[in-house]
Amino acid sequence: MPWRIGSPLIITGSGTAYVKPGMSYLIILKGGFGTLDERCIKIAFLCPLNFSHENMGGADVHIQHLIKALSKDSDRELELHVVTLSKSVKKDTEYLDEQLKYHILKSPNVPRTVTGVTIDWRKLIKMVNMINPDIVHAQVLGAPYGLAAMKLIHEYPVVLTVHT
Repeated sequence: MPWRIGSPLIITGSGTAYVKPGMSYLIILKGGFGTLDERCIKIAFLCPLNFSHENMGGADVHIQHLIKALSKDSDRELELHVVTLSKSVKKDTEYLDEQLKYHILKSPNVPRTVTGVTIDWRKLIKMVNMINPDIVHAQVLGAPYGLAAMKLIHEYPVVLTVHT
């Protein structure tokens, strides 16, 4: 049965969340964060980003505000990694912007409906494993970002923000 807005969203091991249109939800896919000692906390954000700042949607605005706020206003030292996919880069690219490390992964120039469930989520997982974060925070349910997060729940504590 296909998932529809307003219907229960079932994720193995996390129970049921009810999603209403126009809201953002945090779903913790793996509990038991345990105790984090005083060391730097490494967070990997898996999210679509619109670098042109044109035609930005709610998820774009949300993640950019969240990441910028965390990078500037924290009582703890944080190492923040943003992992995103782009069809416009010629090869995988990394760059540092203030305290944020961006990992822009090249996505093949074919429709996301094809690459999201075949290639892209695997690239995201490979990069997350290279980063080896303490926490993975994914934006947008479904392929490739949400799918990658769900595949990572056995390796890392994962938080998924669902935008409707």
